[in-house]
Amino acid sequence: MARPVPCPPGTYQGSAGQTSCSTCANGYYSSVKGSDACDILPSGHYSTANKGVAIPCPKGTYPTAAKTGCQACTAGYHCGIGESTASPASSKCLIGYYCPVSGSAVVQIPCSAGKYGTAEGASTEGAACSN
Repeated sequence: MARPVPCPPGTYQGSAGQTSCSTCANGYYSSVKGSDACDILPSGHYSTANKGVAIPCPKGTYPTAAKTGCQACTAGYHCGIGESTASPASSKCLIGYYCPVSGSAVVQIPCSAGKYGTAEGASTEGAACSN
């Protein structure tokens, strides 16, 4: 009789006597060796195709609806690592900064030298900073 081989992280096998492991579906993950089921991804995380592991979205992004990647947060909101929505109230761009979309994420940029912050949640320097 062959010795059982545990499924690697990102896969599972829920039935005894099987010869292969299944990859966790989109929106699910398995972080331990030998899982018999996959868990729902934690808030603010995604899983790449055929990997089945939970990865937190980086700063300035949140998960796509399918949870297979991350997308830019709403301009004016500088989302933290692992954020779950596009414009979380706790992540409004701070006074003294503006937060535009740059590439695939929102970035936080300080007001230029000689200018001071006048508004929270701004996406352009003109809306955030004055002389």
